[in-house]
Amino acid sequence: MRFLLDNISTFGGDLDSLIILTTLIVMPSFVIAASVFIYYILRYKKRRDDQKAEYILGDEKYGHKIARNILIIDVIVFLLDIVILWGSVSAWSHININFKKEGSKWYFADKKTGKLVETPKSKILEVRIILRAFTFDFQYPGPDGILDTADDIFVSKPKNELHVPVNRKIIVHLSAPDVIHSFWVKSLRFKQDAIPGREITRWFEIDKNLVDKIGSTVNWGKDINMEAVRSAALSYRLAREDYAKGEKTKTELLEQREKLRTVYNDNQLGARLFEIACAEICGPGHYDMSAWMVVDSEESFNRYMNKLIEEQKPASAPKPKKEQKVDTKQDKKTDINKKDEKKIDKK
Repeated sequence: MRFLLDNISTFGGDLDSLIILTTLIVMPSFVIAASVFIYYILRYKKRRDDQKAEYILGDEKYGHKIARNILIIDVIVFLLDIVILWGSVSAWSHININFKKEGSKWYFADKKTGKLVETPKSKILEVRIILRAFTFDFQYPGPDGILDTADDIFVSKPKNELHVPVNRKIIVHLSAPDVIHSFWVKSLRFKQDAIPGREITRWFEIDKNLVDKIGSTVNWGKDINMEAVRSAALSYRLAREDYAKGEKTKTELLEQREKLRTVYNDNQLGARLFEIACAEICGPGHYDMSAWMVVDSEESFNRYMNKLIEEQKPASAPKPKKEQKVDTKQDKKTDINKKDEKKIDKK
């Protein structure tokens, strides 16, 4: 449905269908209820001072008929609620309940049978995301492929960007050390609060075919230039602040915005580049709490990880200088000569 945002998630279609179903049921009910409410307000408003309200008794003449009509409406509403609830439980179970970890193995529910099936390690990426005031920190497994070991890779501000490969289960461990934050990516149909004192594990998977359907701008062979994106975004932000102070004209502001759009388009915003936002008001810097999610092919993701590994390698210690050998024989001869000179001086 085009009135919804582009979806790139494997379970986004289920959530979109649930939104559409809820809208189709609730919207007509709301229109009917509001129309009846407005009709009775206008129909039975006070018209003259001596007009009295009619008191209807709950007897056989009126009461049974009114009770029957109300009961019919209640049953219809109840059945429609059951339909919405069935869709909600089905989607919720598939996304948030029907997966588990046993040892080092992950199991996810098969969409057709509903049974838990082991997912190969090559099809899984675990990432720890720490949401703090007012930034996102990302922790990837290192060369050993295991999270929470000595070779883990850390990414934080100003380079707080989450790179994820397509067609892999991305398992995220969310935590917050200070206040409630929220990890929200609209096109993933993924929004999860992070609560202090708890670690919440969720997952998503990006379907390459869904990304390709977004438009002809998808270029999997090109690496996203995040330095250019961050620089253009910062320049536009500073231009807006200068415009608010009266130090820049509206024309200059629009020119800077056009430059930002060009950089965004060059780096496939909305196709491979998406904003991560905090959806909870978490403090005075909440407006600035954001990061980027970059959707990579398997090849470009591996290039990015190799680059991070090289960047975070400890610097090699300088080689110690070789000690110069001391000629002890020559030193002894020098000492003997000095003693002889002293004896001559005394004489």
